Amino acid sequence: MGNTKSEKQKVKKLLIATNNKGKVIELQDLLKDFDVELITPADINLNLDVEEDGRDYAENAAKKAVAFAHASGLISLADDSGLEVDALDGAPGLFSARYGPPPSPPVFGKNGGRARGGLTDADRRADMLENLQGKPQPWTAHFHATIAIAAPGEDVQIVEGKCYGEIIPEERGDNGFGYDPIFLFPELNKTMAELGMEEKNRLSHRAIAVMNAIPILKRIFGLCNSCQRRFCRWNRISFPVGNDALFFLPRGRRKIVNKLLQQIRNHVGLFRHYQMTGIFHDVKLRVGNSILQ
Repeated sequence: MGNTKSEKQKVKKLLIATNNKGKVIELQDLLKDFDVELITPADINLNLDVEEDGRDYAENAAKKAVAFAHASGLISLADDSGLEVDALDGAPGLFSARYGPPPSPPVFGKNGGRARGGLTDADRRADMLENLQGKPQPWTAHFHATIAIAAPGEDVQIVEGKCYGEIIPEERGDNGFGYDPIFLFPELNKTMAELGMEEKNRLSHRAIAVMNAIPILKRIFGLCNSCQRRFCRWNRISFPVGNDALFFLPRGRRKIVNKLLQQIRNHVGLFRHYQMTGIFHDVKLRVGNSILQ
């Protein structure tokens, strides 16, 4: 008789391939309007610890996505992220989750499950601040996130996101995890840990990476022609100076695009450049080095 509508809907499940509770919360919020069922490893009793021994973020993210997809049989989305501090020559970077003094036996942290190397997030922040002592400020830095999507019969898809700021010597804020309490957005005078979830999910490196992943997910799940609410309408995401403002518009809305470009031309003092490229059924407009209000 063929597949019923309900049978087709059952396959629209996306596994969030991480055991990090902080990342799970962020990714669930970022993807909550996407018309698939979000599954966590805990939901399916999947206990998988993938060694992050890749040469870069992309290798680590891809390795996790493939491993979780193979173990679960589900389309899987994994990320690998890190903090790169200019005064530390880009450290901790790829080793952000393992940064710190010599390890002790593993312990368990509140937000991320096992604290790798036996260190807590607070231990890592303290060690970083100690290593920055005596170095000239501001301690500029950026967060980097790479997302990998593994699906049966597909090459692993990779996207990235970055957000820029600086490290401050005192912790501020109770939200977030990892290095969030010492990573400041100067334009907002807020640390990542002082942002609410809605604000963080407009500004963070992971938010940018997820938005770049949306067209790929839509294609994989066959949702390109569906109304995906915030993903298919004119959607503005604004980021700090040094990043891109992203606009996703369905094809055909050229009048809106042309009007927007005209507004940019009328404010050339605020914008350094712009570039428009087509991505699947969307048009993505990047406005570099600007914040659009």
